[in-house]
Amino acid sequence: MTEIALTKIDVLRNLPVLKICVDYRYKGQRIEYPPQGENALAEVEPIYEEMPGFSEDISTCKHFDGLPYNVQKYIQRLEALTQVRISYVSVFLTSPALYHSCPGQGFFVCFFSEAFPCRYFPLSRTKALTA
Repeated sequence: MTEIALTKIDVLRNLPVLKICVDYRYKGQRIEYPPQGENALAEVEPIYEEMPGFSEDISTCKHFDGLPYNVQKYIQRLEALTQVRISYVSVFLTSPALYHSCPGQGFFVCFFSEAFPCRYFPLSRTKALTA
């Protein structure tokens, strides 16, 4: 994997704590991946790293620098843990005025369905899209 598109980050809004599962505890031992055995997941306990949440509305964000500090730190931590660059972030569109494509501006609109439009935007350290 060379890049990640992080979707629906805005649904984390108003959570007091953002949790990232970093490991698992299985039969008293800390492991990196969940076991694959039959019924093994019933005995697995996720180990979380916690980060502060955010309450700001990010539905109109178009650039990484426009994201709240806690969201930026969350994205950076995910990159550090996965060792994969998060190149794009998506947010749910709340305004019909945003339903247009602006590749030169560094963001574009996609539609999961007519009822759930979203907008991806590249993080500041990526090139603009040429959709």
